[in-house]
Amino acid sequence: MRWRKLLIASVIASFLLLSWQLYSTWSGKIIGREVQIARDDKLDGFAAISAGWDYNLCLNKEGSIITGVRNDGLCNVPLSETDSNAADVNIVSLKDVAGDYYFGDGLGVNCSLTLIVSGEFTFIWHGCLGTYDDNNGVASIKDGVLHIEPNKPNIREGFRGTPTDFFPVRWGSRMYLIPINEIVDFCSEVNQGMEPRSDSHGFYYLRKKDWNKTVTGKPVVPKQWTKYLLSQPIRGKITQLIGKQEGWIDMGADAGILEGMILTAKEHGNIMFSQVRVEAVEKKRSRIKCEWSDSKLVVGQTVSSRFHE
Repeated sequence: MRWRKLLIASVIASFLLLSWQLYSTWSGKIIGREVQIARDDKLDGFAAISAGWDYNLCLNKEGSIITGVRNDGLCNVPLSETDSNAADVNIVSLKDVAGDYYFGDGLGVNCSLTLIVSGEFTFIWHGCLGTYDDNNGVASIKDGVLHIEPNKPNIREGFRGTPTDFFPVRWGSRMYLIPINEIVDFCSEVNQGMEPRSDSHGFYYLRKKDWNKTVTGKPVVPKQWTKYLLSQPIRGKITQLIGKQEGWIDMGADAGILEGMILTAKEHGNIMFSQVRVEAVEKKRSRIKCEWSDSKLVVGQTVSSRFHE
């Protein structure tokens, strides 16, 4: 242990000398690690050297992470595919999110959203019978949220309308746009194995052709939602029914279950699989309710965070 202490002391001494030669310094915590941040007025932002000496970070003027790499001695790993999902806000600009996006099923729901750098958007909804809705207007980003302001009335009913506020979510080199009130559902899609998808069809806007890009790790969601991204699948069973569509499962907070999560109740005998939402969570158990009106639950039925197992 003594050699390790000497090595640490030596590295710290070298680090302090380097910091003294730079402009001015602050200390802070980025991704749970102590860092020494050195300002360089020649740059439009900050450069950072981690006291863990295995991260290089790039920060904006407010001190939030924009990009970074983890240096593990073998290769550089983009933080967007490792630790950056713990960042408070996914810092983006219109330039970052500009492009053509799509979500849909290839049948009655085919929604396209185009964003351009100048701050404008166009939206169109195609279906089996043609164009169901279209709109356009102004787009802007503030505090990590993309806001679009339609010029025409935005009536969200049936096969019409569009969300207006989105979290831009990076996942490796992919870019998703997730409605801010559906971020828990998106995390559940990741847990279920439905994302990252390998073709265009899906429930959330993904920049066109990004479905061809391979990703690893977890998507970069705002910090308060990272707890909804599970590190590994969790499984349990229904132990008690409350009517035909509600019940209790033998998994709770101790297992990582959180209120709002969507799980899959597996096929059981002549009972088809169904999607269930967590309504309440206790330490050792949780109450679930079917998402579909024609679904049924039975005692002993397996419930999992993973759809494809």
